[in-house]
Amino acid sequence: MRRAEGTLIRGHGMTHLVRLAREAKEKALRAVSLRIPAVDLNRERKIAVEEGISYQAALKRAIHEGIGMEEKALKAAAGYEKRQVGSGQDR
Repeated sequence: MRRAEGTLIRGHGMTHLVRLAREAKEKALRAVSLRIPAVDLNRERKIAVEEGISYQAALKRAIHEGIGMEEKALKAAAGYEKRQVGSGQDR
């Protein structure tokens, strides 16, 4: 296998290629257009300035963290529902 500039890559088999392809797919970005309340955008811009990052990076992080919190809450709720069903309290 060769790099784009033509140098040889040694010792990397198909497993490595599959992993690289999966990682690239997970990191792929997609452009979207959102309408965000001005007050929220201004708040995020202030946070970005304080942290020394772009407001776009701050928004991406906030979205990522928010999704993680939602997933955690859904998993907790699903676990709670399973405990309720199994305990006989669902009657």
